Amino acid sequence: MNTILHKADTRGHANHGWLDSYHSFSFADYHNPERMNFGALRVLNDDRVAGGQGFGMHPHENMEIISIPQEGDLEHRDSMGNLAVIKEGDIQVLSAGKGIYHSEYNRNSDREVKFLQIWVFPNKKQVEPRYDQISLKDIEKENQFYQILSPDPDDQGVWIHQNAWFSRGSFMEQTRADYKLRSGDHGVYLFILEGKADIQGQALERRDGFGIWNQEKISVIAEKNSKILLMEVPMKKYLLIKNQYKMETVTTTKWAIDPTHSEIAFKVKHMMISTVTGYFENFHANVESERQDFQDAVIHFAAKIDSIKTNNADRDAHLKSDDFFNADDYPELTFKSKSFDGKRLTGILTIRGISKEISLDANFNGVVVDPYGQTKAGFEISGEINRKDFGLQWNAVTEVGSIVVSDHVKLVVDAQFVKQETDA
Repeated sequence: MNTILHKADTRGHANHGWLDSYHSFSFADYHNPERMNFGALRVLNDDRVAGGQGFGMHPHENMEIISIPQEGDLEHRDSMGNLAVIKEGDIQVLSAGKGIYHSEYNRNSDREVKFLQIWVFPNKKQVEPRYDQISLKDIEKENQFYQILSPDPDDQGVWIHQNAWFSRGSFMEQTRADYKLRSGDHGVYLFILEGKADIQGQALERRDGFGIWNQEKISVIAEKNSKILLMEVPMKKYLLIKNQYKMETVTTTKWAIDPTHSEIAFKVKHMMISTVTGYFENFHANVESERQDFQDAVIHFAAKIDSIKTNNADRDAHLKSDDFFNADDYPELTFKSKSFDGKRLTGILTIRGISKEISLDANFNGVVVDPYGQTKAGFEISGEINRKDFGLQWNAVTEVGSIVVSDHVKLVVDAQFVKQETDA
């Protein structure tokens, strides 16, 4: 038997005023490489939304999104035309598939709404989006687990595109319940909604999470009146971060730069007394990596020379001329990495058809999932090159002998990459 314990007070926490959220797994600005997911279970957020507030329209793709209200009323709208309200005792599922927009708002202005937001990786991608919600009141049972979600549209509860089963249970003090897993390749993640319980000898309290795998059956003993959510999910296809259960094959992930949240800039001394800053407006980049820390990733970058901006039109035109970059004959500068060890990025930079190996400082800032379901990775890269190594030879001398433009150019890159969807 393998286990992983997530005590309630170790969860990520974000309080935005209107939203107070606890994250059992990495989400948004909370990044913990040892808490990325549990098998196919990707997100478990414990959310509280202030009266009249909520999440505006935003997109999702290829994710199964489950909402379980704990208190209050949550209003849902989506791009399929659905308008619905879910409340305590309901469950909602949204299969994002090939793309959907939705919003979630607190229906009431005078009190909070509290709900669990759960994301599960699907086993089918690019499906038609779908929405469903049901009341659980008619299937509730006391002192035993009852199913609320499955992969079968004809089974009890809602269904999703994944071989996953969710169950809930309300247990009186000192009640025992057993649960048998459906597959040896599955694990269960239990979340204590209320109360206190002993699960396989582990004491758990309110909002604690406990994952178990390589176990056929689990036993739960309620130490006092308790409510528990149980999520059975596949494990083998998905990376469990503590390296206790690794993927069977190496998977290459692909990432594309997000130009609206990235900047490619350079700085150079002018007259040796001030610094001119410029940047490229038009650029593209992609990354391929087999590791979560991006070490030894393959990075390609290109920038259009005619997109140079320095906030001075005459200077921009001079930089694009043959004195410097010669945009007409050499319309792009490019970079292709040779190695990345987590701190230094080495590769081939090509300017004006001249290729040289350079090495830059590079900080990997981690991976997060943004509020719209996109997985993003951030990097900060900096270094210095000699422009004359790349054929940018022009210079002039002032009357007092000062050089107009320094040979040394600082490069400053802030890059945010978006993970691209691949076939399962």
